[in-house]
Amino acid sequence: MWESIQYVTSGLTLAAFIAAAIAWVSKSKIEERERLINSADSDKRADLVKSALEFFDVDIAGLTKDDRYKVVIAQIHARSRRNGTVAIVVCFLALLLAGVSVYAISEARKPTSSTATAIGKERRFVSTATSPLSLSNTTEWHYPEDTVRLSGVIATNGNALNIRARRLIAEDATLQGLAQSAEKGAAGRAGTLGATGTGVGQAGASGENGAEGAIGARGAPHGSIQLEVDEMTGSLAILSSGQTGGSGGTGGQGGNGGGGAKGEASRPGLIDCASGPGHGGRGGDGGNGGRGGDGADGGAAGDVRLKVVKSFAGSVFVTAKGGVGGAAGQGGAAGAPGAGGAEGDARGRCNPAGRQGASGAAGSRGSVGQPGAAGAHGRIAVDLPSVSTTVIGEFRYQNN
Repeated sequence: MWESIQYVTSGLTLAAFIAAAIAWVSKSKIEERERLINSADSDKRADLVKSALEFFDVDIAGLTKDDRYKVVIAQIHARSRRNGTVAIVVCFLALLLAGVSVYAISEARKPTSSTATAIGKERRFVSTATSPLSLSNTTEWHYPEDTVRLSGVIATNGNALNIRARRLIAEDATLQGLAQSAEKGAAGRAGTLGATGTGVGQAGASGENGAEGAIGARGAPHGSIQLEVDEMTGSLAILSSGQTGGSGGTGGQGGNGGGGAKGEASRPGLIDCASGPGHGGRGGDGGNGGRGGDGADGGAAGDVRLKVVKSFAGSVFVTAKGGVGGAAGQGGAAGAPGAGGAEGDARGRCNPAGRQGASGAAGSRGSVGQPGAAGAHGRIAVDLPSVSTTVIGEFRYQNN
């Protein structure tokens, strides 16, 4: 029985083993009692028989010594057989429970994937219109023993992404980089209007030039993307281009020129006009439009590393181009010229003389800013079972 202890693998088998041990020890004690009675002297045997009968709780009234001895021996044999049977049955149950435990443990350690090539769990990263998947920081999906399934458009938002898995299944999956352009520069402040002439025949003031537009925001760079798997199937697009630079702000509009003041009134004489009406003041010049802001540089593309160790079936498209530079800001609109002042009033015998003040000159439109430069292209390192290469900017491969 003691050899059965090697099969104790759980709490149930341990309990069964303890019960069997107790039954076996009890059987041994009873058999030891029989040996003591049989080997005892005749004068001591009576006491041993009496003690055994008390242990077995047997009524011995009216029995001779020989009958008492026979009853004790019969009780000992019956109890020994029962305890032996119990020990054997319990040991059998312990062995059975041990077998069940070993089987359950072996089943629990088997792969749970439904495919022969994918060991472990399946990790699903699925993005839909109603439930989009968007990364907010650097992300690592490390599942060396599992299958990773990608589906739909997963927005990286320029964050670095590192995927390690035993198997990659791409269901028309796209790792989408920075889709929106960087912020456009603010428009320049418009020039203030020229003041209107206030004194008699005074010229209007020129409008203020518009301010230059602000430079756009620089395009954000894309983080690196790394994929290392044993097997890959399906269609995957990786877009790790840098962000487009922000456009320059529009230049501020030039201020309009101020209007000229009205001319001096005429002075009538006794019999004719002593002095005709005065000239109106000249209108102020319009302000020039501000220069357009410069476009910002595009962001650098993220490097991409794709490694498939054992098998590849499907297609992959990678673009890692630098972000386009921001567009140049347009120049501000020219300020309008101020109107000339009216001639003075004609009084008495004085007649109008057509002395309207001249209009000011129009301002000029602001010049256009400079476009931003494109960002640097990324390095694409590819290591597939059938192709190994390094390219800059873009890579496309299909193997069905």
